[in-house]
Amino acid sequence: MFNRYLLKTKIFYTFEFSGETKEFFILIMIIEVLLAIMNPGKIIMAISIGLMAGIVEEYLCRGLIFGTLYQLFKRKKTIFGKLIVPILLTNLIFSSEHLLNLSSQSLIITGGQMIQTFGMGILFTCLYIRTQNLIVPMIAHFTLDSVMIFLLPITQSDQVNPMITFGQAVVVMTIYILFGIKIIKPVFKQKFR
Repeated sequence: MFNRYLLKTKIFYTFEFSGETKEFFILIMIIEVLLAIMNPGKIIMAISIGLMAGIVEEYLCRGLIFGTLYQLFKRKKTIFGKLIVPILLTNLIFSSEHLLNLSSQSLIITGGQMIQTFGMGILFTCLYIRTQNLIVPMIAHFTLDSVMIFLLPITQSDQVNPMITFGQAVVVMTIYILFGIKIIKPVFKQKFR
């Protein structure tokens, strides 16, 4: 309702996918099924967290926030102003939203999570820009979150070395950003010559 009557941001989505995207989704489904078979006790948790985060966070962050910021900045003359600033602002907001996790985990773990989610958000935003389809980052987000549930222990220890946590988070963030750059590169070549 907020978007329909106030923001009026155009959100792009379709359930029609290219052959390359279909193959990617089939691979994701196979991996998810194998992980579910290996970890049957985590299926409900993985699906529920994956769906909640994948749908809600992507609609809010990539759909509404990025879409609105992109519209606000689209008249800028440089690639940085038109696209990079909205991407960075969107993902600062996305990352900051994870401060809510302080109610259930330590500042050290939350800080590392925020660093990682900043990079992950950039990757998802690049997927959205490249495909012009919000369903693609929703599925990617669902997959990453549910895989993490399947692979990580349910409880997290606060007895971790903060330097390792932040160092690992920065490495993961960098990997996400590099994948995002690789994904969005063709868009730069087409739209911003």
